[in-house]
Amino acid sequence: MTEYIANMAGEKAPGKSPHSAGEVYVSDGYIDLTVALEEDDLISLCILPPKCVPLGFAIECEDLDTGTTITLTGGMKTRAGTDLIAAHDFFVDSDVGQAGGLQGKEWIAGNFDNLRVAYSQTEETLIALKVTAAPTGGGVGGVRGALTYRAQEQQDY
Repeated sequence: MTEYIANMAGEKAPGKSPHSAGEVYVSDGYIDLTVALEEDDLISLCILPPKCVPLGFAIECEDLDTGTTITLTGGMKTRAGTDLIAAHDFFVDSDVGQAGGLQGKEWIAGNFDNLRVAYSQTEETLIALKVTAAPTGGGVGGVRGALTYRAQEQQDY
């Protein structure tokens, strides 16, 4: 497993916490992959600040596979940083990397109770993609992730 870290997910780019209830913020990360991905690789794209609730996540990428097998799962990384938090995926086995394009998910309505146990009260949470099926034909290119989030409110406890 190799980990790739986008500009927004690095140590020099802390997440921005909202100042008041109702404000929606975006963490937007981009990385230009110059080597072909392999199964179980992680691509860290965005930061969810502590005490913030994820609202939506979208990825846009170029053709990462000259074949048609690469699939990507998006979610929150574990504290150890070696995998995604199990059962807290934003989307699973997306084929968006097979020809490039856009994959978006607004999951708050259907998955909020599941997700709120995963985000941290004290630490930033990295939002990442995991390669769940390796590309058959290689392929390199850019990947952008955009996470929307808001401050945690009383009803979120």
